[in-house]
Amino acid sequence: MPDDNGDNGDADELDPAFYTHGGISLSAEEQAALGDLHGKRLLLLGAGNGEDALSLVNLGAEVTVVDETEAMVEAKALSQAARLPLRFVEGPSSAIPGSLRNGGFDVVYAGFGGLGWVADLDPWIVGIHDALERGGALVVYDEHPFAFIVAGEKGRLTIAASYFGDDDDEDNDSDSGPDQPEPNWTLGDIVTAIGAHDFQIDALLEFHESERFATVLDDIEDVDPGYLACVPGVFMLVARKSH
Repeated sequence: MPDDNGDNGDADELDPAFYTHGGISLSAEEQAALGDLHGKRLLLLGAGNGEDALSLVNLGAEVTVVDETEAMVEAKALSQAARLPLRFVEGPSSAIPGSLRNGGFDVVYAGFGGLGWVADLDPWIVGIHDALERGGALVVYDEHPFAFIVAGEKGRLTIAASYFGDDDDEDNDSDSGPDQPEPNWTLGDIVTAIGAHDFQIDALLEFHESERFATVLDDIEDVDPGYLACVPGVFMLVARKSH
């Protein structure tokens, strides 16, 4: 199973046979949030390495993946090797293409690491709203924005940046890596934006770590795990389109 957002290029470590025979890599929390997917039309924002998409297929969904062409190479290869059907649509996962904004999906799943690429929350949410049918569900699973403000110092956690952002964030030395930018908003910004665009928030869950992905907290060294466990590293949000 992957330990990051699937962009590490370790295709040789993936096992197509696991998915050919019905394997599912999604955590129990993710599966509970997504609900029964049998016969559901699901739009996955971000291809990753393909394991999420194939897991969703094995859970019964008819899966469409939207991402940039170069970002879908690994997922396409895994899908072909596993001989499982996926529909791929070229376009930025942070701005859903017009061809998908027809209310034809029961579920939109915004996968891990995707929010860091969203430049503006409002058009992102509008695209998701347009893609979903009435009553359709949006599930977001990503790193918690609060996790990016802490750092390790002398074995303890310290506040290293403002949770509310700053014009001088270029000086922030948080090591989130070049392939996964830091989030631009607080959790409140995300919830408010979703709620303002005709969505009802059904659940907002917070966890100190992910079962499947490395978070920015995992990069903090020489800090007692007990301190790290006090900080939310991951959140999951479930919302439903009202009209």
